[in-house]
Amino acid sequence: MSPQLLQQFYDSFATGYAKRLDPTLDGAAERLAELAGARPGMRLLDLATGTGTAARAAARLGASVAAVDRSPGMLAVARGLSGALDLRRADAHALPFEDGNFDVVTCGLSLSHFADRDRVLREILRVLRPGGRFVASAWGEGSHLPTGVVDELLDRYDAAVRSELLDEETWLHPEQGSSALRRAGFADVSVKSESFDGSFVDGEEALAWALGWPLTASKLAGLDSAQRERFRRESLQALAGSRLSWRMAFNFYLASKSSSA
Repeated sequence: MSPQLLQQFYDSFATGYAKRLDPTLDGAAERLAELAGARPGMRLLDLATGTGTAARAAARLGASVAAVDRSPGMLAVARGLSGALDLRRADAHALPFEDGNFDVVTCGLSLSHFADRDRVLREILRVLRPGGRFVASAWGEGSHLPTGVVDELLDRYDAAVRSELLDEETWLHPEQGSSALRRAGFADVSVKSESFDGSFVDGEEALAWALGWPLTASKLAGLDSAQRERFRRESLQALAGSRLSWRMAFNFYLASKSSSA
């Protein structure tokens, strides 16, 4: 999958992302802002901001926030929700900011999305001031999601969408993610693994949540109308027999730019 095609998926399903996914991801976004130490007087950049959830959390804590994303669709939704935040369309591989411009850079669930991870990490180091901090979240081990049956059903319909760009594996394992950050030049690397719990009201809500993810929604869009209707019936039947509580596990990566850099 090309970066352009991945962006199109996020453009197309940005509204559903904000409606269905953000309420379940708010806790992790708020924790990201807390770990970043967001406060008045801090200049913070939220990288790959999506619908702006983490950026808004940091702003509520008093930080002066700039946020970037390459998806116009996501930014349009973020602008509708984020008031006066400085939101810009930009590629994380070439950030439109001067060297040392930020005290902190945050990145929620997007380290796995970058085509050239090392180049992005170098850009983060460039825009951080000496001694500045980088705080990022990624999926961790121990998640339980009843919606796994939805992906399994879509695969049976041969509705797979290739996504070679996504590298969830590196960041799933703290030792691998930490090594990647150290190789890029970060210091004081540490990881906090935490989880957030909740539940879906019913199968309809669980299915809507599963289809809020752009790549999953794009798979469904590739089916014809009869297949989509059959898939929906089968999904609801499967979810009816599932425990609808969920647990989302995250790795929060904390690192710094050397004060002598």
